[in-house]
Amino acid sequence: MNELVIRIQAPEVNGHRKFTDAISGLIKAYNDRFGIDLRESHQEQSPYQAIRDLEEQALADVDEGMYRLFAAITKTWLRTSLIKAKETPFKLNGRIFINPKTGKPLTNREWEIIVRDVEKAFGHIFKNAKELLVYKAMALGKIIQSYANPADVPPLSAVSLPARLPTYLDNAVEFAERNAAEHIVSLTAEARKRIATTIINAQKNRIGSRQLEADLFDRFASLNRDWRRVAQTELITNANNAALATAVDQAKSEGVKHTFMIGISAPNACPWCASHVRGQVVVVLDRPPKSGKDDVRVNGQTYKAIWEGKSNIGRDRDEWWVASGTQHPHCRCAWNRFMPEVASAYKMRA
Repeated sequence: MNELVIRIQAPEVNGHRKFTDAISGLIKAYNDRFGIDLRESHQEQSPYQAIRDLEEQALADVDEGMYRLFAAITKTWLRTSLIKAKETPFKLNGRIFINPKTGKPLTNREWEIIVRDVEKAFGHIFKNAKELLVYKAMALGKIIQSYANPADVPPLSAVSLPARLPTYLDNAVEFAERNAAEHIVSLTAEARKRIATTIINAQKNRIGSRQLEADLFDRFASLNRDWRRVAQTELITNANNAALATAVDQAKSEGVKHTFMIGISAPNACPWCASHVRGQVVVVLDRPPKSGKDDVRVNGQTYKAIWEGKSNIGRDRDEWWVASGTQHPHCRCAWNRFMPEVASAYKMRA
């Protein structure tokens, strides 16, 4: 039986710190050696079932596309399931030959074909991504604001999405679409680079097809992790921005001067989110304060302020502030409208 043993000496002295350090070391070792992130199994969850469903759909579609492309490369290009890799050159695109024994370089024309095919394949893989990350995420963010209790929000299959998003979301949609497109272009370029570099390395070092297949599998696994990080962050950010804009629009229609929101986090939220977001009341502004800080006073009380685009991107962890979208990669926190006059109905943190 395979076992993994963590030995901690003198656990009665700073035992908690020693245990934490041991786990951190284990995580780093697995990351460095196998590319496995043990923390992924403990990621935060969205408090809304519909958002969790949409996230699963966005990830599953690209997961399937990535696998199909990898399978096509190994079967059509490398032919590892059909021939003995060590003895026979493998083909690319059915007509380009690379011989691991001779290490014969590809011509520029052959590289152009590979680049074109890879870009076309990833364009197909990501063809529905923008609709999921932008339109559907924002539509859900708008709908969620009509539910006071996250548990009451139905699953995605039971939600009727509007034919089009309201006009007050036009600016947010435009920004989100550009951001999503930029991420997709960047991921496609990175995919092309990693795949091409792996093939070049195989030629240069005369690596056999089966080893190249294993190396490509690692590259695809890495690309998939990159996509998951982007998809999860963008989806939650866009849903939150739509929720904030909807709350502001509702407040204006009611003649309410200030829009308050309360942070909602799932039970497995990270310590930072549990401390700074969950149950915390913030004020939504249409622009950052001129002071450059995020503290505002309303009716004699100080609140944290959030606004569209406020994020922790580029900030060190010790400089994080409460963001409007996601607080950090893989964050699932959300915002719901808060009515100060019925504060007693909420479980407020002192």
